[in-house]
Amino acid sequence: MLPTLCPPLHITNLQTKYMGQISIDEVCSKWSIASSLLPKELVELLSFHNELSKEQCFVWDFNFYFEIRGISGPMAWFSPTEEFTNRFYTFASNNAYDRFAIWDDGNHQSLNQMSVMLIGDDGYVGVVAENILQFMQMMAAIPQTPSGRYTYLTDSAILEPVEWYLYESPPPMFEAYRDFLYRHFYALPLSNPTEATRLAFQKNQPLFLQWSKPYRDFEFSF
Repeated sequence: MLPTLCPPLHITNLQTKYMGQISIDEVCSKWSIASSLLPKELVELLSFHNELSKEQCFVWDFNFYFEIRGISGPMAWFSPTEEFTNRFYTFASNNAYDRFAIWDDGNHQSLNQMSVMLIGDDGYVGVVAENILQFMQMMAAIPQTPSGRYTYLTDSAILEPVEWYLYESPPPMFEAYRDFLYRHFYALPLSNPTEATRLAFQKNQPLFLQWSKPYRDFEFSF
């Protein structure tokens, strides 16, 4: 069933303090890209974020967190070479200190067609979504955050994705987010975000492990 559309939110109607505004120019500067290359999905999501107050913006255990692409990014521990770290566009974090990044595998796709990776503070690196829109649909399924780490070894091909944990009840402004997602992209919440992550992981994680081999001098053992 399609979500019930709500009237667009207007900044003038909000009475509480706003979260920090994030501009397109700021993101493009940190990512060293032209504004024309920024995915429409992120442009619209930023607009949605910037319209909401601090209390209303707590839609998930999730915050925008754009980092400078390159050697200062979260993948520098994995390999310090800029050829490697420049392939990751960090756009979010959660309260568990995980980062979410778009991974450029070098196949000359647009940013909105690239995989979304979870980069854990414990060293976990795994695909969570096939692209940014699928990730946004996962967030619309009342998940909390992808978590639930599993040990995996690259050489033995024991690959395990993370799981999504669900809120017991929808957080504030959740329906507004669902309305936004349908209004701008005609996209609906995924019925099973954990299963979608599993499929994306099975499809793209082996590609990431193969692609990353030349950039690292170790094998995973966590």
